[in-house]
This record gives sequence, C-alpha cells and structure tokens, in this order.
Amino acid sequence: MNKTITANVGGFVFNIEEQAYESLSRYLAAVRRSLGADECVDEIMQDIEHRIAELFREFLQKEHKEVIGQQNVAEVIAIMGEPAAFAQEESRTENEQASTTWSDEQTDKQFFRDSDNSMIGGVCSGISAYFGWDPLFLRILFVILMIGFGSGLLLYVILWIIIPEAKTTSEKLRMRGKKVDVETIKQRFNDFKKDVEHLSTPEGKRKMRRASSRMADAMSESAKNFYDIFGRALGGVLLILGLLFLIWLIKATISSSFMISLSEQGITAVNFEEFGNAFFGTSTRTNLVYFAVIGLILMPILGLLFAAVRLLFRIPFKTKAIGAVMGLITSACFITLTVIGIQTGTDFAKENSQVTTTIIQTNSDTLYLDSSSDIYFSDHFKHHDDTFFELLKFEEKEIVYGYPLVDVEQSPDSNFRVNINREARGSNQTEAISRAKNIDYQFAVQDSLVTFNPWFSSPRADLIRGQQLKVNIQIPNGKTIHLSQRSDRIIYDIQNEEDLSDEDMVGFYWTMKEKNLHRK
Repeated sequence: MNKTITANVGGFVFNIEEQAYESLSRYLAAVRRSLGADECVDEIMQDIEHRIAELFREFLQKEHKEVIGQQNVAEVIAIMGEPAAFAQEESRTENEQASTTWSDEQTDKQFFRDSDNSMIGGVCSGISAYFGWDPLFLRILFVILMIGFGSGLLLYVILWIIIPEAKTTSEKLRMRGKKVDVETIKQRFNDFKKDVEHLSTPEGKRKMRRASSRMADAMSESAKNFYDIFGRALGGVLLILGLLFLIWLIKATISSSFMISLSEQGITAVNFEEFGNAFFGTSTRTNLVYFAVIGLILMPILGLLFAAVRLLFRIPFKTKAIGAVMGLITSACFITLTVIGIQTGTDFAKENSQVTTTIIQTNSDTLYLDSSSDIYFSDHFKHHDDTFFELLKFEEKEIVYGYPLVDVEQSPDSNFRVNINREARGSNQTEAISRAKNIDYQFAVQDSLVTFNPWFSSPRADLIRGQQLKVNIQIPNGKTIHLSQRSDRIIYDIQNEEDLSDEDMVGFYWTMKEKNLHRK
C-alpha cells in the first residue's frame, strides 16, 4: 500500500503517490534552478505547473483513476523536457539566443480567441492564428458583412461567446499548434519581452503607426467600394421608379385623369377637369389646382431622377441652385392649393337636411322592397363598396349620384312609412337648405310594392357639396318586409337578429319584432 499526498499543482488539487510527489518536486526544483536569475521565473514556473496540471488531468481521465503515480510523473517529465537539457540551452551565447525561434515541432491545434493581438474580442486574430492567415483580411470581411448584410455583428458576437480565450501560455502555444514544454514556455516569455521592448523603441512605434494606417486604409477602401456598389444599385432602383412615376404623370396630364379613387375594387381613374369644375366651381380654380398638383408630384419625381443620375453616372449637379428652384415651385404649388382649399372649404361650413314622409296605403301585412334598373351606372354596384367616383356622373345640367342609402326600422304606429332625408352643405344655412331641397329623388308605390331608384341628382350649379340621400322605411311591429334580389344595390346596414350582412338578407321575408327584424 502506497502513501498518497494531496498537492496543489497549477491551481488544481491532486492526490499523488509519495514517491511520485518527491520526483515531481525534484523536477520542478531543477527546472527553477535551470532558469537561473530570469526576472520572469515565477511567471514561467506558474505556466509550467499549469501545463503539468493539464497533463495530470488528462492521465486521470484516460486511465479512470484518482491518484497520480510514478509512471505519470515520468511521462510528464518526458513531455516537458529534462532540466539538464534545458540548462544546456542557457549556456548559448547571446547571438545564438537572439536567433532562437520557437520549436518547429507541431501538435494538435485548438481554437482560442487571441486577446494579445485583438482589436475587440480576439476572434479574428484567434481564427487567423489557427489557420495561419493574416487577421487584417478577416477583419475587413467582418466589416463588410456588418455594413452590407447586417450579419457580421451577430456572427462576431456568437463566435466571441463560444470560442474560449487563450489565457495561459499553454493555451496560447496550442492555439498555434506549438509543442508545450519547458523550452517553448520560456521562449514564449522571452519573445514576449522582446516584443514589448521593441514596441517602446522609435522604430517599433513607427511600425505600429504604419500597421494602424494600413488597417484604416484597407477598411476605408472596403467601405468606399461597398458604397460604390450599393450606391449604383440604389441609383438603378431610383431611376426605374422615377421613370415609372414620370410616365404615369405624363399620361395622366395628357388625359386629364388622376388615379385618386381607392377601394376594394382597385384604383379608379377620374377626369380631373370634369370633377374639378363640379367641385371647385370655376375652370380657373380647376386649372390652378390641376397644375399645382402636377407640380407637387413632379418635384419629388425629378428629385428621384437627379439622385439616380448622380449615383449611377457620378454627374455633378449644382444642387443648391436646383434645390432652390424646386423649393420655390413646391412652395408656390402648396400656397395655391392652400388658398383654393380654404376658399372651397368655407362652402362646406353649414349642413342642412330636408325630410319628407310618405305613408304607404296597403291592406297587406307585407311590404315588398325592390330597386329599379340602374340606367346610369350598374345594377351590380353596391354603394357600401366605397366606389364614390365610379358612382358619380356629370350630365349637362345635373350631377347624378349612385348611392342612395336605404335602411329599415320600426314604425311608431300601424302604418308603413317611407322617410326621404336629403342632406347638403353650404357656406351658410340658406345655401345648405337650398341645395338640400334641390336634390331630386324618385320612387314608385304600387299597392304593397315600393320600387326605389338606385340614384339621385342635383343641379350642376349646386356643385358637389356633400349631397346625400337617406331612405328610412318604417315597418309596424308584427308586419313583414320582403327584400328583392336587386335591393342589395340600395340597402345599407339594416339591423337584424342574425346580424347578417345586407347582401345576405336579400331574397327573404323579415318580420319586425321588438324593434328588430327576424327572418320569417
């Protein structure tokens, strides 16, 4: 039975056989003596012990045991080198020491971050040390990925997290695939001292400045090349967009049509002159608004084209002069639209509605609702599709609107009623009342059948001033209304117990119960 001793080697605690411990102690003492009066002897010995501890841990794991034996110590000494051989190295002349390089004997490399040569976290310098690359090119690659694709930063952070830092001399040697023994550890310290001393000399400082300058120039050139490529690509995109908008504007100008009606059905082209005369009141105002709108649309398009040409062809422009002219035109157009907008807006200041009521005389308990054929627009239009401009027609003496709103509610007594509510706006109440009264709407009653027109009209002289027509059909409690298939052209937001949409209510009988319609 062998006696064991607990010892701290390189910061790790091991159980070592007494004989093996004595051999290890003699070896470390001999190594320290061989190092002589080296001012870094303590740091060198610390790294040597750390390497020995790594080897001990490998032996214990490989041999599945818990105690370091004499054989393990002998293997460590063989790997690290005999101090006598190292002492012979110390007897070399200064010239021989100056020419000494690290051992060429290679071992398996390991990935580490090289914090000694790092600019941020040592990722690029560590990878470069492993593969034998110049870290400058790897750093440039990361910068390009970071600026161009946004992935460089994330990739760098991930590598920073998963790659360990080479902290000890042993790890720094293995990062470069160098054999880790007493000689290479001491050489590592000697070379490090020489590098530090060299950097403090004027020549070393000049080299550092030149290296920094080359790095800055390389990054600047990469950024310039990236900007050049990206700028030309952006210029191409801007040129295409600018030309498309310019073609559309030219086409709209020639046809006097602007695409301003947006709905679920798409975009509707509206004749600006026809609509403008009916909205602004005079052709002079319409033309001013027309050219002001063209100017406001044209200025950004020209800006796009100037930017595209400058990015693509590097053609210099007098940007201040061009910007000043474009600014003046934009300001003039904006002022024109503002003044005419205020003048027109005052004509919408007051609102008025005129209501007329018709009692339907019938002996039937069911009222039949129908829509007449649409002679102006189409029977398939639905006013709730927000197709305002498509349901607007300009006749010689009148403006026709294709969206009467027909609703159903409970009657206050036993009579069927039809309430027609005409609404309009004006600069004062007198104008609003006159315009509301001038709205023309027709419907026909034949016994229990009521047929409504899917349009109403107003004189062109009244202009477009918020004219609206609402039809309210009142059904007595307990009585019924039938909605024909064509009535979905005119009905709007009729409340019912099943909460069905208007188009789903047509074709059925509905009975009024407790202020709500119930399907019969």
